[in-house]
Amino acid sequence: HIDKKMIVLVLGLILISSMVHFKLFLLMDLFVLLIVFVFLLKNKKIGLCALFIYLLVFGLICVSQCNLISKKEFYTANDETVNHTIEKVLDQEKNIYRFNYDEYDLYHINDILNTNYYSSSVYSSLSNLNNRKSYISLFNNEISYRNNMILSASNNVLYNVYMGNKYLYSKHNQMYGYEKKKKDIYVNEDVLPIGYSTYKVMSLEHYKKLKYPYNMEALMNYIVVDEKRMVNDYKTDIQEYNYDFSTIFQDNPYIKEKDGQYIINNTTNKDLVLTAKLDKNLKNKILIVNFDMAYNESCSIGDQYINLFGQKNVYTCKEWKYNNQNKNFNYVLSLDKIVNNNIVFSKGKHVIHNIKMYLLDYDEVKSIHEEVDEFVFDKDKTKGNTLVGTVNTKEYGYFMLTIPYDKGFKIIMDEKEVAYKKVDQSYIGFKIKPGKHKITITYQAPYSKIGKIISILSLIGFGLYLYNEKLNKIDTRKN
Repeated sequence: HIDKKMIVLVLGLILISSMVHFKLFLLMDLFVLLIVFVFLLKNKKIGLCALFIYLLVFGLICVSQCNLISKKEFYTANDETVNHTIEKVLDQEKNIYRFNYDEYDLYHINDILNTNYYSSSVYSSLSNLNNRKSYISLFNNEISYRNNMILSASNNVLYNVYMGNKYLYSKHNQMYGYEKKKKDIYVNEDVLPIGYSTYKVMSLEHYKKLKYPYNMEALMNYIVVDEKRMVNDYKTDIQEYNYDFSTIFQDNPYIKEKDGQYIINNTTNKDLVLTAKLDKNLKNKILIVNFDMAYNESCSIGDQYINLFGQKNVYTCKEWKYNNQNKNFNYVLSLDKIVNNNIVFSKGKHVIHNIKMYLLDYDEVKSIHEEVDEFVFDKDKTKGNTLVGTVNTKEYGYFMLTIPYDKGFKIIMDEKEVAYKKVDQSYIGFKIKPGKHKITITYQAPYSKIGKIISILSLIGFGLYLYNEKLNKIDTRKN
């Protein structure tokens, strides 16, 4: 007997699925599943056979759609000689700094080579929201993947200096300050320490009045705290820069300018490549380019991307459920280091507007680390969930670590527990006075103890339940 109500229900679900833009593959999946369901109701043996075939076929389809890589690709991206060299370089580092793996970055984004390897990149749907805010909203790093859960290695030299990314592995370094140490391994002595103290403090109220990129500059020079009545001496070194885009876009049949917008309609079904001429007097300058994407392309065309001088931003096509929401494209470029002068547009339509450009001399960046008091980690005692080190503070101010703020930290300074707060809108910090201080920081995940207790009690309860069931069966047999 076939339950007609159940069939109507399943058909209704298929209809709803089609209305909310499920892909054809999913519709086919549901339709075949309905047929299998009908077989199961009519004849159990035939139905089970149909179910087995269904699982086999769709399982093979799913496997065939996986992003599989060849052995050659895998070993190219995971060169043991490179890894060994990186480990050797990090073992020689006296303090703790981060490492930026720019080559094959997606293969290494969550890869930890050894206990001296620290990274600011992560690919996880559960990564700390404060860290994501700093990466995406405050520093506006380029988003080079369609999924914004991927916080990959960035070529934003300002972000790398701020985060203490002292070491870089890259076959084509595009950032100032990074000098070659070994083959394809670079070191930047200008980066900020992972932990430091400074008297230069800015109120959150003042900070929020700053627009991009001035807020990014403020983060690098000050510790931003939610306090009032603070003397602030912030003066920007950033200059606005005007560039005549008509020299690139004029007489191009795929580009039109209308109402302050540039409309790029790339119908060539391949990348549209343009070449820009830059001023020759921009030596040692960081170029910041920022603009809005006013059009989101359909997935029938694909993701939009614009590669500017070797740095790439991606805007996920509008139907994709894991859209990266990258409506604002931002590029931080070390002009003397750029690979080429090409601007590359993906196929499809692009509408860009509100273009803004800025210049900052790298000399204004490289000296920032000289104005802070460095936290020196005790590498032997810094293990697991514990950080230990010392800082010699010269003036009253704040101490901060570029470790994402969260509840659960316990900070002991000179054998006394100190309260910490969120600084720079993302990280942990606290007040500090002059002198040499020993600091120990431990982390315990909130509610972890309660969770463990509940889990143990649940297991005990389940064990008692099974034991009781066994006793009941014995009593039943006796009766």
